[in-house]
Amino acid sequence: MVTKKMIFTWIIASICFIVLLYLYLVFPHKYVVGFYDSFMGFTDPNYPKRSLKEWQQKSSNFLYFQTIIPNSSGRKGTALNILSDRKDERILPILKDIIKKDDPDLNYIATLCLIKYGKEEAIPILMEVVNEYKNKRFYPDRVGQRSPYHRYFDALDALAKLKYEPAYPIILDHAKNGTNLEKQTVFNGFLYQYNNHWQEILPLYKDALLSKDLTISAETLKKLGRPEAIPILEEYAQAKPIHKERAEEAIKYLELLKENPK
Repeated sequence: MVTKKMIFTWIIASICFIVLLYLYLVFPHKYVVGFYDSFMGFTDPNYPKRSLKEWQQKSSNFLYFQTIIPNSSGRKGTALNILSDRKDERILPILKDIIKKDDPDLNYIATLCLIKYGKEEAIPILMEVVNEYKNKRFYPDRVGQRSPYHRYFDALDALAKLKYEPAYPIILDHAKNGTNLEKQTVFNGFLYQYNNHWQEILPLYKDALLSKDLTISAETLKKLGRPEAIPILEEYAQAKPIHKERAEEAIKYLELLKENPK
């Protein structure tokens, strides 16, 4: 016997099916997939880790297919990351195209994936982006999703990870003469990668850490890896007590480094 409850359930299920079918047919598939992944991640906290583990067992052909079909940024980024770990050269044009076109959802992961292939593949396209915007100034109220800010500083970050020396003067200029946004980005993000220039950048870090206009993490001097930074961190801990715990952690690490240099 058909009850009112059964009819109501059938109507709700039918409406949900029609809505999902409409979204699938009308909107780009990547949004539907993205919605599904977001919903699954919300209902199951282990879904992202489980999905990553499953994809790591997939064939390179399956993963490559995920990068060329309309797909969510999350799935495409995961596929690119795994394929770059495998040094699959088929995705090199895709990575470079993402960086050139400025895809805010994939740009950062594309730069990280690209540098896995070495300097010869990564540096030309990264410097192309840097040279396009290196004379531009960036301000917080003018940085939107489509701003070249993310694309530009992602490229500098990748070059710093490669310790590419010609990029160092450009990064240093942002640290010395940039806007507050630029200074925070380079000090917190990647200036410390050039620890071979520690004598030049350590005084800059001191000024930045003690500045009232900037919020720089003590973790950056820990990453710089120079025990000479200990007095600066001690002064920083006194000047900004709210960050004292982080400063003391960095000091302990640098003291151990001093006793046991790498």
